[in-house]
Amino acid sequence: MINVFNSLKISYKRKIMIFAAFIIFAAFVGQAYKNRSSYMIYYDNRPVAVTKANPSAVYEAYGDAKAKLLSEGKTNIKDDIYIEETSKRNSNVNYIGENEIAEVLYSRMDDKEPILTGKTTQIFKYVNPYYTEVMYVYDDSMYEDEVKVTQDEAPGTREVTVIETYYNGERRDRKILETNVVTEAVPRVVHIGTVKRPDYILPVTDYILTSCFGPRWGTNHNGIDLAVPTGTNVMASAAGTVIQSGWNGGYGISVYIDHGNGVVTRYGHMSETLVSVGQTVKQGDILGLSGSTGDSTGPHVHFEMREKDVPVDPGKYVSY
Repeated sequence: MINVFNSLKISYKRKIMIFAAFIIFAAFVGQAYKNRSSYMIYYDNRPVAVTKANPSAVYEAYGDAKAKLLSEGKTNIKDDIYIEETSKRNSNVNYIGENEIAEVLYSRMDDKEPILTGKTTQIFKYVNPYYTEVMYVYDDSMYEDEVKVTQDEAPGTREVTVIETYYNGERRDRKILETNVVTEAVPRVVHIGTVKRPDYILPVTDYILTSCFGPRWGTNHNGIDLAVPTGTNVMASAAGTVIQSGWNGGYGISVYIDHGNGVVTRYGHMSETLVSVGQTVKQGDILGLSGSTGDSTGPHVHFEMREKDVPVDPGKYVSY
């Protein structure tokens, strides 16, 4: 009887020892699993996720993700994946499981937002130049085909506050929070004429009419005389072709312009011409400078208009 009791006692102790050994072994294995190496998965040189799955499982998941993209007709897929073993422990990192790797890689390879990201934001200010819009002024003192810049533009400065969001060190978002003008920009001002240009204009401005068209001193005065200081710009009354330029008897230094349809204008008594025969001119172009050459009693411009070589009153074409 005593022998039987001792035998049972020994058997019970053995079970206790075996159970204790199992507990120790399980704890050791669990700690080893907990402390096993983790792996950082990179794609296109950017971190995608951290996992404790075996690298072979990662590559298998990569193949599945690539096959899915190819089945969707996406061929521009970089073959750029690598795995980096790391023993660092970070309680803030979300370790993805083996079943999640393929979906995470698919999202990244499809150029979607990485699942695991180191997200940071930065707010900063900078001052930069800026320009304002051109200011157009419709000017009734100018002809329709005239454009004149009356003020050049100058940049202003403004302070801009922005917030930028980075994922894994790469900027993904940028928003302007506030903009304050430091110095105002000066706009470029352009005047645009609104008045319909007349067919003909007088060759000078700020003149004194000293002689009209018609009888004068027992003969006929074929044009009008416009007194201006010597050296005043003499303009083309209308567009046309220069058919005479230089000295011309009683007209002195003069210019004739053929405007077509039998109309010719003459500009006499100039001190100098600035155009040559055969040259095409536009209305308002400078033909020469006023003077008192030829049969003249003082500095002025003799302005004459002819239709088929017959002198007509310039008042038919221009107001004076």
